[in-house]
This record gives sequence, structure tokens and C-alpha cells, in this order.
Amino acid sequence: MADFEDHVVIFSILFLCFRFLSRCSRLRQSLFLLMRTTQISKAVLSTMMLISRRRQSGLRHRRMNRLRVWVYPRDQRWFGEIHRNPAMHGFFREHFRMSFDSFQALCRILSPFMAKRNTRFRAAVPIEKRVAIGLWRLGTGESYRSTSITFGVGKCTALNIVHDFIRALFHVREDYISFPTNGRELGNVMNKFELKYGLPQVAGVIDGSHVKIKAPQEDHEAYYNRKQCYSIVLQGVTDSECKFLDASAGYPGSVHDARILRRSDLFRQISTGDIMGGTRVINNVNVRPYLIGDTAYPLRPYLMTAYHSGRLTPPQQRFNKVLTKLRVVVERAYGKLKMRWRCILKELEDDTQRVADITLACCILHNFCIIMGDDFDDSDEDESSDDDDDDGGEDDDEGQEIRRALTEYLSQ
Repeated sequence: MADFEDHVVIFSILFLCFRFLSRCSRLRQSLFLLMRTTQISKAVLSTMMLISRRRQSGLRHRRMNRLRVWVYPRDQRWFGEIHRNPAMHGFFREHFRMSFDSFQALCRILSPFMAKRNTRFRAAVPIEKRVAIGLWRLGTGESYRSTSITFGVGKCTALNIVHDFIRALFHVREDYISFPTNGRELGNVMNKFELKYGLPQVAGVIDGSHVKIKAPQEDHEAYYNRKQCYSIVLQGVTDSECKFLDASAGYPGSVHDARILRRSDLFRQISTGDIMGGTRVINNVNVRPYLIGDTAYPLRPYLMTAYHSGRLTPPQQRFNKVLTKLRVVVERAYGKLKMRWRCILKELEDDTQRVADITLACCILHNFCIIMGDDFDDSDEDESSDDDDDDGGEDDDEGQEIRRALTEYLSQ
């Protein structure tokens, strides 16, 4: 019993010494030599050696876990080759959804808001590559992971660049999406509509379009629309060239188009007279500038809708036919928007507010390309609008009088 207690005491002392001396290999070897020359049992010696091996293995494992690469090796040549080689400009336009000249102009416009400086640790991503990453994400709808692999950057880097790209577009939003506020600009819009369709005082065509989203964690019932999917609504007003004069997004998919209009800044500006001012006498009726909408909207002096189906006179049928042609304009605009910027055709993994920002960014790019004369052939009419939903509310008496005057004007 005494020998066992002596061994325990000796083992405890050696173990404490071993903990302090374990990082020094020479002292550790001396300790083992001392243990062999003393009358200590083989069990104690074996136990000490096992503890030593496990401790050294743990230290090596922790050192390996602390090793991290600063930058993973990624292929950086793909975009550089496309950007430098003029023979690749056709490929560039197909995948980045705009011509190379438009791309260069966009880089110059967004450079003050997106360009980064080099640091002592690494070179910044060039402005051309940053804009290209944003265009690729919006034009293809690929995930941030796929986009990062394509451009040879990290996933978080790709995500942050896309967010910077959207914020930069919002800085120049007023330069590309703004409803005409002065008489000359509004007159140009109305004259183009009248030349093409024969109807005077048309200031724009309004409609809503659904953009699919993942079910939000909060109030997801409000975003479930009658097409049995989750969505937000984009409300847009376009001119005769399919360019957006006004755009707002983020309304839950279950909200009616007429209610969205009443809650929008566009309605507030119309009500206060900031836009669509002035009148023109047509068949002894003062007609103010007005929008064209489907029957989801109520008939108002500032908003013309078609006659409800039924026993219509030939002039009323002619009026409805003209309005149908006009409504095609906004449907074509939505078709061009979604065919060019295909991310809003898909169910994006971003949160609801981010999807709304992405949608408006696509509208800005849509107008930018139209202004640059950069047309895109891959277009179609939008099929996600709420046409012919007769729940817009009661027709206004003044609106009916204006519609009657316009009907007579078309019959002359």
C-alpha cells in the first residue's frame, strides 16, 4: 500500500513538471531518462509517454486548424479576355444584356459610386468587373455562388458588389425614371401617343406586374396572390416607346392594383397637381392629361378605362379597341424588362425588400438601354399582369364625361 501511495505522489509531481516542460523537447527527453533510472513502475512510464504523444498530436492539430489562406486561387482570366477582345463583343452582348458601348458608358456613369482603391494587402476589383458582375447577376438570375465562381471572386465579394451596383443605380435613378413635370416634356409624350394611336392627352399607360419571391417569414399570407404563388407587385407607367415614366415595387402580391395606385407617390403627385397639369378642350369638355389602365382601375378624370363589355355602340367599340392597343404598350414594356433582366423571372433568394430594389434597378437599366438606343430582340408580352379584373371601384361622373368626349373625338 505504501509503494502504491509513493507511486501516486511521484506520478503527480512528474505530471506537473511535464506540463511545464512539455514544449521543450530536450527537457522532455531528460525527464524520460530520469524516469527510467528511478524505481518507477512501467505502468507510470507508459502513462506518461501516452500523455506526451496525445499532447503533441493535439498541438499539431490546433496548428493545422489555424492555417488559413488569404485568397483562394481562382481563375481571373475569363472576363478579362471577353473585355479586351473586340471579337467577343457579340458574346458580351448576349450574356451581359447590353452592347459593349453601352457597358462602357454605364461604367463611366457608375464609377463615382462604385470604384474602389487598391490597398497594401490586395488590388481592388476594377470598376469594369464590378459593373459586369452586377449585370451578370441581374441578366442571368444566377446565384451569388455561381456568379462568384464565374468571375473568380468570393461569394461574399460577389454579393457585396451586386448590392453596391444596385445602390449606385439608385443614385442615378432620377436621370432615367422620372415623370414629366414641365409642359414641354409632357407635351412630347402626349404628342407621340396621339400620332401613333390617335387619342389625345394620353400621358402614359399604367399596369401592375407580379415578381415572384420566396414566402416571407412575416405576413406571408399577404404576398400570396390569386395566381397561387408568392409575389410582390411592380407598378409601372410607360410612354409610347415602352420606357418607364414611373415605377414602384414592393407591394404584397395580394393587394389590388387600384389600391396600390392610391397608396403610391404617383397618386399623391397627381392629387396635388405636381404632374399632369393643364387641360385641353375636346368636344366642349375640358380634358386634363390622363393615364390609360385596364378595368382593374376605376374610371377617373386622370385615368381612362374601357367600357365594360355588353351592348356597346360602334363608337364605344372603337374606343375600347384603341385602349386595347394602348394597353399592349405597357405589357410589351414588362415583357422586354423580364426577358432582358431575367433575374425577375425567377424566384430570387433575396429578402423581400431586396427583391423590390433589384426590380427597380432592372427598370433603371431598361430605360438606360432605351436611351442608348440599345434594343434587345428577345422580347415578349408580359403574362403576369391582372388584366380585366373588374374590381376597381365605382366610375366617376366626371371621368364618364371625359370618356364620352374622347369617344366622340375618335368617331369624327
